[in-house]
Amino acid sequence: MNYLQYLKERFPPQQFLLLAGLLAAAVGACVQAPLYGRIASWPAVLAAALALLFFLFRLRLFDELKDYAHDSKYYPDRPLHRGLVTVAGIKRLIVLTLAAEVLIAARAGLAPLAFFAASLVYSLLMFKEFFAPEWLRGRFTLYILTHELLAVPLFFYAAALQGPRPGLLADPMVWATALFLGCQLFFLEIARKMRPPEAENAARDTYTAQYGVRGASLLLGVTAAAALALGWYACGRSAVYALALAPFAWFVFSIISFARRPSPASSKAVFNTAVAYFTLLSAAAIWAALA
Repeated sequence: MNYLQYLKERFPPQQFLLLAGLLAAAVGACVQAPLYGRIASWPAVLAAALALLFFLFRLRLFDELKDYAHDSKYYPDRPLHRGLVTVAGIKRLIVLTLAAEVLIAARAGLAPLAFFAASLVYSLLMFKEFFAPEWLRGRFTLYILTHELLAVPLFFYAAALQGPRPGLLADPMVWATALFLGCQLFFLEIARKMRPPEAENAARDTYTAQYGVRGASLLLGVTAAAALALGWYACGRSAVYALALAPFAWFVFSIISFARRPSPASSKAVFNTAVAYFTLLSAAAIWAALA
């Protein structure tokens, strides 16, 4: 029961099942449709969804250990720090999750296994904070950049799981798909860490604390626009993708509203709109790629 509560607080299953499913389906549509004119293998999409789900869960578990001292100081109400789960329990979950990841990658063949290995090695470097934790933590922008780069090998892994495709690394469509989905994860991350000034704490680990309300809002808007543009290219530049313009405009409106009048309500609206934008943008890309 404790682990169920932990999941509810730190890795809500309903949210991450939707996230992983949409990411995998978007990869499937953008990678399989140019080859077959449709999604030819739904089991491959399911394998990619499970691979992404387990990978993201392991990153969360890594963060629990990596940020233990930081969270003890600034977020003592989190499950690990109030004794709901233990460090040993988190380590056991990491082992079990990693075993499931290796099984999925190994069963899929050599190419997916190679991309998984690259993603795994990079995630381990992130866990160790590239062996320069204090130096890196003092450089917020560089810290974020090094972590967001994980999206490249991760989504190439998800693409490799979708079936044989020679020259994957040289394919601009696959690069566009990886960057499209990476931008989506990034704007969700930014939106999750947008706060009005009165809600900031001494940790200063939000985008608004580091860049100010307007700077963080601008970064969020640019990332949302980059995702929109990359999605258009990834889905084959289909006219159907124009459906994504409406949710983009809605998201930009919520960002502007927060920038003009930052408050707990408007920051929550930004995150909720980011989730809606992610969902509708992914759906538009899938529909456009299959049209």
